[in-house]
Amino acid sequence: MCNTAFEAGNYQETIEYCNKILEINPSNVDAWKNKAFSTFWLSTVAYNRFDEAMEYLNKASQLAPNDPIFDMAREEITVLQAAWMIQLAADAGNNALETMKVWSDDGLVVARQQGFDDIKEAMDYLLLASEYLPNDVAAIERIAKFAKLNDWIKWGDKVNQKIIIYEKIKKKEVAEQKLPEFKEKFRNAQMKLKELKSKKSFLVNRKIKETEIEIRQLQDEISQLVKLASYDFLEKEND
Repeated sequence: MCNTAFEAGNYQETIEYCNKILEINPSNVDAWKNKAFSTFWLSTVAYNRFDEAMEYLNKASQLAPNDPIFDMAREEITVLQAAWMIQLAADAGNNALETMKVWSDDGLVVARQQGFDDIKEAMDYLLLASEYLPNDVAAIERIAKFAKLNDWIKWGDKVNQKIIIYEKIKKKEVAEQKLPEFKEKFRNAQMKLKELKSKKSFLVNRKIKETEIEIRQLQDEISQLVKLASYDFLEKEND
């Protein structure tokens, strides 16, 4: 009956069945899991029950610490929570577009302020989504692009830090693409230098110096690219 209610989307009814099951068997894994997911799906914008759902999973995992189902359930609920935050951000962003259109058409100060508030709210949701998914580059990218789209707003340290991280991630991607090409150039320059040194003439000596300069420049560029490519946004930012 509990599973049937859950599959039908009757989440309040599911919780009631879960409570009855847990009165009989507090260690019932499925009951705790269904109660956690049902609690989460009963969340509203005004009453977010994510933490409550996680609490139920934590209680259950204490009873069955070796059961991997709870880690999987936590991850699934966290991903769903982040997706919900992203959707709320999109809704707030759309509201801002509509409100700002009224402002541009009619010059209403109230509409301008409401649009500004909607944009800030959308960014807050995006920041929350990134907190739920700290390893997700896409979550950081959304923040950076939304901030750029609304660059007339003076964003705070949290947003600016995400922008910095995103810029470093993009530089990392470019560096990773360029490295093979520059390493190949470096190898070719070394082979060219070796070949030139096997010859003897005034003109060859000049080419040797030019090639040595080229090699040093390539070494510097490769060193910089390696540094950019080794960036890991999960590590603590030191600068």
